[in-house]
Amino acid sequence: MQQKPSDLIAEKIVEARDFKLPDYASVISESKGFRKFIKKTTFKLTLWIFEPIISFLKSSTESNLDFFTRLLNCTRELERENARLQEMAIRAQDDYNQWIVQNEPRLIELKWQRGQSFEFEPTISFILNITALDADAFDKFIYSLRAQTYNKWELLLINMDSPSAAKIKECCSADERIKCYDNHVGDSDANIIELALSQTKGDYLGFVGQNDILAPFALFEVVKSINESSDVEFLYGDNDKIENGVRFEPTFRPDFAPDTLRSTNYIGENFYISRKLLDQIRVEMEYIEHFRYELVLRSSELVDNMLHIPKILYHRHNLSGQEETKKVAADNNADLIKAHIARKYGISSNVTSVNLDGIYRVDYELTGSPKVSILIPNRNKIELLKPCIESILKLTTYENFEIVIVENNSTKDETFNYYDELQKSDKIRVLHYSGDKEFNYQKIMNFGVKNCTSDYILQLNNDIILITPTWLELMLGFAQREDVGAVSAKLYYPDMSVQHAGGVFVEGRNVCDHIYRHMPKYAGGYMHRDLLIQNVSWATGACLLSRRDIYEQIGFMNEDYEVAFGDVDFCMEIRKAGKLIVYNPYVELFHYEAKTRGFDLTEEMIMKFYDEEEIFINKWKSELERGDPYNRPMMERVVF
Repeated sequence: MQQKPSDLIAEKIVEARDFKLPDYASVISESKGFRKFIKKTTFKLTLWIFEPIISFLKSSTESNLDFFTRLLNCTRELERENARLQEMAIRAQDDYNQWIVQNEPRLIELKWQRGQSFEFEPTISFILNITALDADAFDKFIYSLRAQTYNKWELLLINMDSPSAAKIKECCSADERIKCYDNHVGDSDANIIELALSQTKGDYLGFVGQNDILAPFALFEVVKSINESSDVEFLYGDNDKIENGVRFEPTFRPDFAPDTLRSTNYIGENFYISRKLLDQIRVEMEYIEHFRYELVLRSSELVDNMLHIPKILYHRHNLSGQEETKKVAADNNADLIKAHIARKYGISSNVTSVNLDGIYRVDYELTGSPKVSILIPNRNKIELLKPCIESILKLTTYENFEIVIVENNSTKDETFNYYDELQKSDKIRVLHYSGDKEFNYQKIMNFGVKNCTSDYILQLNNDIILITPTWLELMLGFAQREDVGAVSAKLYYPDMSVQHAGGVFVEGRNVCDHIYRHMPKYAGGYMHRDLLIQNVSWATGACLLSRRDIYEQIGFMNEDYEVAFGDVDFCMEIRKAGKLIVYNPYVELFHYEAKTRGFDLTEEMIMKFYDEEEIFINKWKSELERGDPYNRPMMERVVF
């Protein structure tokens, strides 16, 4: 009996799901943790590709042989992608090993650190609950603490009625910096914090995970940063994982990014907080599993300077059974974030868990119904403008908006005939820009803004097609906050690969680049950045929402740029004014990039590009030298 197409498809899915990967990881080391990391990443890729396929199959017909052909091609592509992923992981590990050698202090430097003194030498207190502490992990942590090049620390051990207490007391009796609290405290975080404040004398309290090992220079870097930065009350660093002595999977964190922090606890469990700040925070101890996340969120409400130390300050052992803990804590964390937003801004929000890796989606409730002017510059090209306008009118759920086409020296009668048709709608009007014949996006946009009265301005290219119906509500939710200067979206090429997912400054190549350009939609990426609502250094003007007063505050867009860097410069001015740039991946649009004016490939345009790049570099030299606050050079190995 001949098999039906649906049976063949089902078999192919099973075959693809069971596809066995060659263990390239063994080339690197015998570390089970590293092999687990690679296989976990590959398995996620498999799920990301096949989940939408299975969803489509549910609605497909028996005769859908075209789709079966595409499925076979997808399977082959998956094999190639898996092989590429394996090779990339191996290269990344090799790069990280080299990075360690080049960036971390050697023995002679550690010896030098031990002899240094600081103007302010705080005592750093740690508190460790030994109830659920593995004996081997405890030994390794104590060893790492005693190996510190800065030695003004103390350790308070609590719940000393556990079976291993006698042995621990014996091991620690020789070091007066280690103290034992014999009374049973329990696992209540409220009790532990009160004990930390009453039984320790440190100026700062260090929070570490149960299975963390401190780098030997960790406390030296913390105290060094405290002395270099005035009034710093909260510090955090980077980490990697370790197993059988092999270090891998580094987590290079961004500098303080409040919207990123609300999407995921990227700071983690290892941080340092001043006694003064900890004493100020009154934590409601409902959420025991992720108490430290609440501590971090509340700290961010009280201090502006949450200092990131861009060094690997600790190593984390691989732990089993964490996924179940994440499931239990997911709803609790959503409540934490909502409560934090209400305290910080007085705004209601809807917070939902995106996956099991601690990612949350934050949607702000919109206050009022402010008017939005969608500014679309256009010259001829109605074959692009028409689907752009139609998608907006057909899909947009928000009502209080207008579309303002900024006509820029069109020459075709059909263009003006189309304008006449559009203006029959009370939501569309056309402004005629009669300035330079040469394309200058900044001049065109400034002209449009000055001829609008709306409270919000959305820059939009004419080669955009809308995907997300609630795009304006989602963007306005962030833009209404006083600390936000611009909100951007996730843009795709027609093949659904990423065109824009926020912008970064890059070392050694072009000054700036798009995150994840040409990456698959479901890639996820380093630290799941593709899924995160996050703060970025700049965003494309192809879809960018700001309040009107932002333009007035920074003096509008810089018209010296004709070809490039105008939107990047605009974002830099916004950040200079103390405002944030927010990237929201849940606002999705197609972008047929540069189809309006073409790519800058003529000799004249290329020369203009380099001239304007030089203008940008000279203007923002000090900011570029400091580096991108939300991006680290090692991240580029994975991100781009």
